[in-house]
Amino acid sequence: MGNMSRRGFLGRSTALAAAAMMPIPKAMALVAQSTPSLQWFAVGTDEFLYPYLATSMENAVAQYATEYGRTVGDECPECGDASCFEHNDDLDAALPWIKDNGFAFDSDLPVDRDPSLAEWIKAGCNVPCEACDYGEPTECRMFEGKALCEECLQIARTDRLDRIVGTAPGTPINQPRWHLSS
Repeated sequence: MGNMSRRGFLGRSTALAAAAMMPIPKAMALVAQSTPSLQWFAVGTDEFLYPYLATSMENAVAQYATEYGRTVGDECPECGDASCFEHNDDLDAALPWIKDNGFAFDSDLPVDRDPSLAEWIKAGCNVPCEACDYGEPTECRMFEGKALCEECLQIARTDRLDRIVGTAPGTPINQPRWHLSS
């Protein structure tokens, strides 16, 4: 057995401990160096997209189809029947429309964390506003590190301008006092 330095031992054991606490695809990306490179994909319906870590769009679509019951075995695209062998050879295949709703995120996105709201916005998706309680995805813009809808964006811009000028609520107004002298 070869000599192992203390630094090498600590590095490998730390990587294995960190990998044990992560979901399996993320752990595989950290530990195994010879696997195909993983990338983030967004797959779902025309209303809601979900992030999937996979080696290809086909793998991400297959994960989504299995997880949400969107396979041809659950619903035949031709006749609508479940388990239809007349129109389908592979009942585990994803429904054909799923791939049309998906896309690949930027390939430089780190695999050790889910895509952030900023990365969803950059990809052209609607996200929930982080300032109001509406909760539904809407067209948001990033401002000072938060995804904000149009109304909250205007409020945040006004608050920022007030802070810069010094007229924020609670800030004393330092106006010169003019005295008329006779």
